[in-house]
Amino acid sequence: MRTDLMIAQGENGHLREDLKKLKAEVASLKSPTGHPIFLFSWISPKDDFVSDFTGMPNSGTFHALLRMFEGVHLNYFKGWNVTRLSRCEQLFMTLLKLLRGLTHEDLAVRFGVDASTVSNVFKTWLFALHKMLVKNMMKKIPSRFKNQKSLPDVFKPKYENTRMVLDCTEVWTANPSLISNQNMLFSTYKNRITLKGLVAVAPDGTVIYISLLYPGRISDKEIVAHCKILEHCEPGDQVMADKGFLIFSLLPAGVTLNIPPSRKRPSLRQSRLLKLPLLLAPEFISRERYKELNFPKF
Repeated sequence: MRTDLMIAQGENGHLREDLKKLKAEVASLKSPTGHPIFLFSWISPKDDFVSDFTGMPNSGTFHALLRMFEGVHLNYFKGWNVTRLSRCEQLFMTLLKLLRGLTHEDLAVRFGVDASTVSNVFKTWLFALHKMLVKNMMKKIPSRFKNQKSLPDVFKPKYENTRMVLDCTEVWTANPSLISNQNMLFSTYKNRITLKGLVAVAPDGTVIYISLLYPGRISDKEIVAHCKILEHCEPGDQVMADKGFLIFSLLPAGVTLNIPPSRKRPSLRQSRLLKLPLLLAPEFISRERYKELNFPKF
């Protein structure tokens, strides 16, 4: 009987220790206000959750991005370090805001911090990501010979010399108070105030160039001319773009332009351009623009 009592007391002691540890773990997952902190570990087991909240295809890709900042000193935007959130949660918060456009107040509640901390984290990581992914990794545009090592079959054999695929993207921005600035930023294509940038990708889909942002009113051709991306091309290179990129006058000698066919009868000068076959066009034209072209279905 005494032996059973001693065993029960021992088990009771272990249970108390386990309970103490669990209480400490629960406390660590709560903010000072008592609300749970939104953790990446909560969504990481499911790829669709990771994609919905971060834009990353899976948790492996997210952690690969996070590992790029191991040993990297972060100069926090507001001059004070953020210790309440781990770097994992800071990156998670930044990607969530970029993808969903949530307010600082919304994120403050989700992560159990104040709005000032959200602002500090977001601005700091925004500059850090730009430096790591754009300035450090996009210093040089790959040659067509390097592209050919990972060339998709759809490019073979006619378009195996493709150096880059160009397109512009537009993002909403705040409406400026000055009417002159409103006119400059107004995009007739989006019918709203936007900023516009040029993106170049390799044939395999790798992003290889991102321009500065320009007023939404500026044309695709003007952006290409100003950012001077075509100066990276060499004789024999091919550039692929949407029908709005009538940039043949900007092409260096020996460089050709592949654009999708237009419904209008081309001029003699335009007819000399290499035309993108109908079967290839959907691969490189946004869905809405592809519908506008009224291509036949296959």
